[in-house]
Amino acid sequence: MRKGNTFGFTAFSSYGAFWLFYALLVLFKSMGIINPPTIAIGTALIFWGVFTFYMWIPTLTINLALTLTFLFLWLAFFVLGAGDVTGNAGLTQLGGYIGFLTAGFAAYTSFAIVTNSVVGPGTVPLGPKILGKK
Repeated sequence: MRKGNTFGFTAFSSYGAFWLFYALLVLFKSMGIINPPTIAIGTALIFWGVFTFYMWIPTLTINLALTLTFLFLWLAFFVLGAGDVTGNAGLTQLGGYIGFLTAGFAAYTSFAIVTNSVVGPGTVPLGPKILGKK
């Protein structure tokens, strides 16, 4: 945030909050402190999919690697949420596979950004912007 990167700050703080929420949900459920219905967890995942969708839109003006990361994260949240809401194990499994693809894109993107900041811009390609001036 100090560098003026509102997108990065919003993404990191929001998804950090998501993982705290999800970890506490799983922990409290396993300890018997809470017993949320599966539909509630699915609905929460779908709402995170909505957030991820509107975070995905500005990535179209940044680079292809980040665009693909957020696109697949958006799809993973929606498919995992739909699997929970409907009780469809096949959707949940598909959401897991999409999550693995997301992790691959995220790993590549973070490697490229870190490497480019240390070695020099363009060392590891991030791909073109989808929207905006080249």
